[in-house]
This record gives sequence, C-alpha cells and structure tokens, in this order.
Amino acid sequence: TLLYTIKFEFPMTKGFTLIFATILVFPVISEDNNKDQETCNSFSHNDQPIAKHDGDLIIGGIFNIGRTSETDDGTYQCSYKDIRQYGIQKAILLRWLVEQTSPMFEEHFNMSLGYEMYDTCNDYNIAMRVSVALTQNPALIGVSAVDFMQLTKMTTAVSAAYLVPTFVYMYNDQELMEGARFPTVYSMIDTECKEAEMTIQFLRRMNYTYMDIWYHPFSVEMAEYIHANYTEKVGCGRLAEVWKGKDVKKIAETYNTTGGEPADVQLILSNSHFTTEAIFSYLVNDLGFRNKIYVLGFSVARSKNIQKYARILTAPGAGQNTLILPQANLMDVPLDTVRSYLAEPWSEKPKRDKIDDIYEIAQRNWCPDDTSTCDTTSWLGYIVAGFKLLTQALFDNLKQRNGVNDGDNFCLESFRKSVYSTIINESRSIEGELDQNMPFTFEMKNKTITTGYTVIVWQSSTNETEILGEIFPDGINIKNTALLQEISHYNTSCSPECGPGTYTQFGENMKHLPCCWTCSPCPKNYFSTGTNEISCEKCTVSQTSTKTLTGCVTVEEICIEPGSQFFISGTFFAVLGTVLTLIVCVVVFVCRNRPLVKASDLGYLVMVLVSLLISFPASIIPLVKPTVFSCIVEYYMYNLFATLITINLCFKCVKIYGIFSAAKDFGAPKFGKLITTKGHVAVNIVSIAINAFLISFDCYYRMDGPSWRFSKYQPGPHEPYDLLCDCHDIKYLLLPSLIPISAFLFTLALAFKMKNFPHNFRESLNIFAATFIVCVCSCMFLGGYTLSPPHIKSFLRSVVMLVTSSSFLFCIFIPKLAVLLDQRRMGAQEEKQSIADNVREYVARTPVNSQTEKRKNVGSVRDLLAITPGSSRGSERRTITRNNSSVGADNVSQNHSPADIVI
Repeated sequence: TLLYTIKFEFPMTKGFTLIFATILVFPVISEDNNKDQETCNSFSHNDQPIAKHDGDLIIGGIFNIGRTSETDDGTYQCSYKDIRQYGIQKAILLRWLVEQTSPMFEEHFNMSLGYEMYDTCNDYNIAMRVSVALTQNPALIGVSAVDFMQLTKMTTAVSAAYLVPTFVYMYNDQELMEGARFPTVYSMIDTECKEAEMTIQFLRRMNYTYMDIWYHPFSVEMAEYIHANYTEKVGCGRLAEVWKGKDVKKIAETYNTTGGEPADVQLILSNSHFTTEAIFSYLVNDLGFRNKIYVLGFSVARSKNIQKYARILTAPGAGQNTLILPQANLMDVPLDTVRSYLAEPWSEKPKRDKIDDIYEIAQRNWCPDDTSTCDTTSWLGYIVAGFKLLTQALFDNLKQRNGVNDGDNFCLESFRKSVYSTIINESRSIEGELDQNMPFTFEMKNKTITTGYTVIVWQSSTNETEILGEIFPDGINIKNTALLQEISHYNTSCSPECGPGTYTQFGENMKHLPCCWTCSPCPKNYFSTGTNEISCEKCTVSQTSTKTLTGCVTVEEICIEPGSQFFISGTFFAVLGTVLTLIVCVVVFVCRNRPLVKASDLGYLVMVLVSLLISFPASIIPLVKPTVFSCIVEYYMYNLFATLITINLCFKCVKIYGIFSAAKDFGAPKFGKLITTKGHVAVNIVSIAINAFLISFDCYYRMDGPSWRFSKYQPGPHEPYDLLCDCHDIKYLLLPSLIPISAFLFTLALAFKMKNFPHNFRESLNIFAATFIVCVCSCMFLGGYTLSPPHIKSFLRSVVMLVTSSSFLFCIFIPKLAVLLDQRRMGAQEEKQSIADNVREYVARTPVNSQTEKRKNVGSVRDLLAITPGSSRGSERRTITRNNSSVGADNVSQNHSPADIVI
C-alpha cells in the first residue's frame, strides 16, 4: 500500500520508488525478526501465484476466488470451501487462452506467452500485495483486472502505474475511463451511466413511463440515474434496493409505504443471476403478480438464464407475462469449445497449477454427479474479447519491430505504452475467430468496447424468444415492428397527462410513487414546456410567465400611455395654454405703444411670455414615455422656466416698490441702476448662466450621474417596471433651484406688502395672487407626490406646471387684455388721466413729508426723474412711463406733490 501511494503521489522513477519504499519498510522487518516464523508467514501462501508459467511475455490475471478464514491456531488463510465455480472458471479460461495463442507468437517471433495469476481472497491487503507482486515481473505485458467491484480501482491503479495495459470487464465508471490514476486501463463494458442512457432510450421508445425499479446494490448508480433522469421526469414508479435472501421482502415494504397498485412494468437492474431469480420468484409466487412486463436493464443480462426465468413466469396462475432481456452482443461470440472444455471433469485431469485443485473443489461442490451440468460464467465473452484486443495489439507491435532480439535496446515501459495506444485506437475495429471459425467484430470508443445490445423478448403465451432489434449508444434499430406494437404502449397509469403550463402534483406519501397525480397549473412567474413535468421552472426576476404558463416574457414597462386620459387631458390643456400665450403675445405686440403696456414695462412682459411659452410645452414631457433624453430635457426646461419667471417677477416687484417708495419720500430708488433696462437684461443673463452651469455640472460631470435622471423601478421580483424620471440626490437637485426659490419667496413677500398700490399699478397685487396660488398648489403637490405611484407622479408634475403657468397667465395678462380689448377703446389721454387720478388718490392717503424733507430730497428726485432745466409745464402732461422710469416737470417747487412726481 505504501509503494502504491508513493508511486502516485510523487513523480519518481520506478527504481527510486522501490529504494525509497525499502528504506521505510526494512526497519519494520528487522524488528519482527524474533517473532515466530509460522506467525510471520501466516499469510505468505496467499501471496503466491495460483497459476504461473514462464514465457518471454507474461499475461497477468487477478481474480477474486477464495475467502480468508481463521484457522485453529489463530492464523488466517485463503479458504476455498463451498466456493462457486464462476470465479475460478475465469482463471481457467485465461490460462487456456494463453496456451492457445502462444504457438502463433512462437511461430512468428520465436517468443512464447506465459501467465501469472493471483487470488485476492476477497481481502484488500492481499489484493494490494499481489498487485504489486505481479507488476514486478519484468516480462509482464498485460493484465486481466480483478473481477470484484470493490477491488477493481485499487488493483488496476497499481498495474496502470507501471503502464501495463489492463482490461476490466465487470465494473466501469467515469473515473476509470478518465482519471489520471488509470492511464492504461480499457474496459469491455460501458460505464453504468452509458448503460443507463441506453436503458432510458429503450424505455422511451417503448413508451414505458410507469414502472417499479428493483436494483442490486452493485447497480445503484444505474438505478438512480434512470429514476432521476427518466422516471421522475416523464412518469412515475417505485425505487428500492433488493438483494437475494431476506432483502426481497423490501419489495413488499416498499408497496406498503407508497401504496397504490403495482406498475405493469417491472424493471430489474442486477448483475447477479441469483438476485434476479429471487426477485422473479418473490414477485410471482409471494406477491402474486400477474400479467406483467419484466425488463432486465442494459447491463450484464444473461440470455442463457431465460429458461430459468421462464419456469417462474409460467407457473400456474402467473398469467400472460413478457420478459425483455437486452443481451450484450459480445456474448453472442461462439464459445462452445470453451464451455465444453470447462465442463470436463477436472478430477481426472493432471494438476499443473493450484487453479486445477481449486476448480476440482468447485465442481465437487456444485455438480458432483455430472460436471457437464455446471453452469459457466456469463463473463466468458468479455474475457475472451479483452484478451483478443491485448494479444492482437501485441502481435501488431512485434510485427512492426520484427520481434525483440537480445541485442535490441528494448524498453519495456515504452513497449507497453505502444501496445496500449494500439488497443485504444478509436478508428480501429477488430475481427477475430474464437470458435468454429465464427468471426466477431467490435469497436473501441473512448477506451471502452462498444458493441451494443440485442433486445430479446420472451412471451409466456408462446414460450418462445424473438429478436426485437438492436440498441446502441447513438440509436435503436427495431427489426420486428409487429412485436414492437404488441408489447409497447402496454404501460398504464392512473393519472392524466399534464400538458405544458402544468405540473404533476403528488400525494403526501408518494415519495417513490408519483403515479397518481393531479395536474396543477404552474404558479405565477413559473412555467413548464413539457408533459408530466414534476415541477415548474421559475422565470428570472425581470420576466413573468405568459398567460398560458408555457414560457416567460419580459415584464411590462408601466408609464402613461399616449391614449390614456392622463395624456389626453394634460396635452389638451398644454396646447390650450400655449395657444392663449401666443394670443397674448400678439395683443401685447399690437398694443405695445399703449400707456398700459408701457407702464407695465414691455421687456418684463416679453420675458414672462417667453417663460410661459417654455412651461406649457414642458408640461407635456412628463406625460410621454420616460427616457434618458426626456428626463434631461424636463430637468433643463423646468429650471429655465422657474428661473425666468421668478427673476422677472422679482425684478418687477422690486422696481414698482422702489419707485413708489422713492416718490413718496422724494428720494431716489435704492437700486436705481439695477432696475434700469440694462440692469434687467443683466440680471436675466447672470441668473440663467448660473443655473445652466449648475445643471450642466450635475448632468455631465458628477461621478454618480445626474441627480434627476431616468430609472426603472421594480417593486418586487417579476413585477412590472415603472419607467420614471426621479430624484437620486436631493442636495444636487435643489442646488440649481436655490435662485428660483429665493426669488419666488421674496416676490411673494414683497407683492403682499404692495397689495394696496393704485389699481393702475396693481401689477404687484396680480403677482401676489399668482405666486400665492402657485405656493398653495406646490404644497398640495408635495403632499401627494411622495405617496403616489410613479406614473401618477409624472402626471402630477405635468399638472403643477400647467397650474403654475396658467396662474401667471391669467393673473398677470388677462386683466391687461380686458382693458386693451375694451370696446370703448379708452384714448391715450384718458388712460393717462386715469392713471394720474388714481396715483393722486393713493398719495393723498399717505402722510406728506415735511417741507424740510422735501427740500432735502429735491436733488434725489431730480436724479430720479432725469429733469431737464428750462422745460415747459406742458412736458409734465406728456409724462410717459417708459421702463418704469418717470420723466417729470422742469421745475420742482415746494408746491409739487409726490403724485406729480410719479406722473
């Protein structure tokens, strides 16, 4: 075991490995020198070959024949008491094959074949020791691996470590075929997964979907694979491990646990003839099964045992039974000569090796009266085929080398690798004659012999066998279609077929028996596409199931639809507001020379109208399907509108308040230069520039992206996405709004303070009304906005824009339109006189400053009015209010009133 471990764990040469192992083991041997010699050698005879014949090239064999047992003196030895004949027959066959083949090598290459065989005695320690002992034979060229599953990997790993071609014929799996520990192993049988896939292919072709599966412990992988990948997916059935003897009662226990009627199809997976026979007997004789189909799995089925099974299935009252037995094609190789040779009485033969004594004991145990009645092992064909592959590859390589001469620089390991490479050449098929000049053909695929299976069908109604067809890993070939129709679709089920969009729902106690199900629709966000699905697949979080529950589609994206009432009403009022604003623009332009328009400041009116022409169309943007572009446009247009409207309203209020305050006190406005036309233009440009910079920085230069941007919000998995423009950073979102908000609040306070100004100058009162409505609307908007779903939020933003724009439009411009469009068409002089009368009325209500204060502020008033000395009194009556700067009289005396100054 130590040697085996070292060989695989460290990349050493063969010689260094042996030296290292000897250094470690030698002290242990030295310490035991004083022990009793018989005790030390209690196992020594187990390590000796059970058959050996020297030759130039040696074929090795490891078999599992005897059993270790304790003797009277406390030692252990390999016992052959009550052994069966099957294990020893393989060793006899290998010796016979070597002796039959050796003359061919002597004739062509002057080289003889020899053999060396060991018995593991079903003991792990002995198996490891004899494997190492066999590989030390310098002439070893190939090995027939041990025929016991638990020992196969351990012993083949040792021979493969020395690059000895080794064939297995009773056990195979993916690790043996692909593992790094088994570089020179090839198999005479498919892996259990491959056999399971061929079994599934056959069951699907026969439409057998409801079946009970009983399996031998050695076939557990195959059984679980079929059950998981076929039975549970397309049908139902029971699954239980059964061995010969008392274990067959597990069948009844399984039926008691699951309940329900036994399936019409019984699938038996067993490499053991005795277990298979015990299962048949229990099902028919103990459980009273009648009119069933029995299928033996695609493993090592035994056609020679059909008559034994038939005797059970034709027992009185057994009904009409069908037995389907897949027979490996290799087993069709004619072996009459071999079987006749093994049936000879061995007690009469000369004893050349220990295997002769062992075989004589086996015949005496199982066929003492007539040795011809002893059964032969079912593995003969596999051993013959494996041996044939090895010797023909050996022959081909020797032929290329023209034999092996003593003078050649011959490397055994290289020669072994060359022989192995020839064996596993996948493009190579071999034809050979084993018996009575009957050829057979097989191919090598992925280190495994691929021969396929012949499907044999026996029916109790005729008590005869028929060939249904052949099956291979890549397909099935039905030769007898009439027989296919007779035995297929035989399976019945107590359940309906569950189509796409549904799944099979089972009872609580149906762990291994999902055969009586109900069809339930898949839950929301789940789907199924096949029939009789045991579960539904889940859609991804961004998908939801279709109405038919047969697939998934991307979840719906929710936004305001173009045909919805929200979109139609919002768009209608936005267009109406835009049209009204354009009408106001036309009226103001036509009446631009009227005193009322001039008194209101044409530049101020134009800027307000421009902001309204921005806001009304902008109110449509929240109603369209949100995109990255639409969110950016909404962000820009809202801030542009807010900046323009608030700055100009604030400018107007400051200008009115400044002029009236200055006139009342005979002083100059506090912001004289700022409220001029140039100041007006400068304030607008600076405010827009600052806001544009802040918005551009927010949109294009921040690492986290714009604070107001497009997003898709999903309340939960599989729920529809809400498309929306939303705030992602309130701090940066408020930054561009600081100027509009500050200007708005200042305008609201100042307009409230000027609410008692003359009605001709009640611009401030109108502004106050508009800003107050906007303020109330904004408070209501903020209260409902946070609680509304995303598409309602978009509608609310549109409503707020419409209400805000309409408030300014109606409060500021409608009163002016009413005057300008008055049918009485008040003349310019009448307008002037009306303005003058109302101003005097307002001033008369205010306290008059002292004469001293008037004189003190005459200079300031002169600056305010831009008085020109020497002008006539008539110029006072030609007063016009241009840009809200008054032009007054040429002489300001102590008798002039503030009303005269404003006029």
